[in-house]
Amino acid sequence: MIGAIEDKIVIAEIIHNVRRRGAGQQKRRTRSCIDDAMGGIHGDGEHRTFLPFEGDLLRIAVDPHFRGAAAVDDEFRAEQLARLSRFRLAGYDLEIVAPRYVPVDLAASVCVAPGFLRDDVERRLRREFTDRILPDGRRGFFHPDEFSFGQPLHLSRVVARMMMVPGVRDADFTPPVAPVDPPRRFKRWGRPQGDEVSEGRIAIGPLEIIRCDNDPNYPDNGRIEFFVGGGA
Repeated sequence: MIGAIEDKIVIAEIIHNVRRRGAGQQKRRTRSCIDDAMGGIHGDGEHRTFLPFEGDLLRIAVDPHFRGAAAVDDEFRAEQLARLSRFRLAGYDLEIVAPRYVPVDLAASVCVAPGFLRDDVERRLRREFTDRILPDGRRGFFHPDEFSFGQPLHLSRVVARMMMVPGVRDADFTPPVAPVDPPRRFKRWGRPQGDEVSEGRIAIGPLEIIRCDNDPNYPDNGRIEFFVGGGA
């Protein structure tokens, strides 16, 4: 009798494990199908991310700016779901969720090389760090297509782009140590300066996207300032 009970327990465990593995394979297959479908539809996999399954619900965060939309509203969700529904496996639901944008607050001291006008260099820097397409067809540093989910803002990348601007001799984001120092900063908007400079990046979460519109009327959408010295 004991042996029969033990055999039933073993069989039950086998059935449970098979079902669990089967469910996991189905979920992976569902996610893979949707991922391939979105890649085929949109042509870029970096502007979407998947959340862990909640039961039979697969939630997908999509960056609306990359799709040419202003926000993840009801119309945007309906459009995305209509495109993806034919790739969904039976028994699983899809939900489109919005990303969380992380506005940044940046300020640097800029040393201008001799022979260059400070005003000209500052104007070039502001143009370079826009969120728009530049006159020469390049993307501004903070163009929405330059950042995706979970991608941190690396200090070295910012400085490298600044050094590409003619007339920039040096750039420094180190927080000020004396009252006469410019208010340099490299951090999230609305938060105190932490260890971002020493760590060399502003880290973000998997559903977050870096943002810096640099619009003086809406500084809470991100800003970057340049304190320019030297030159002429």
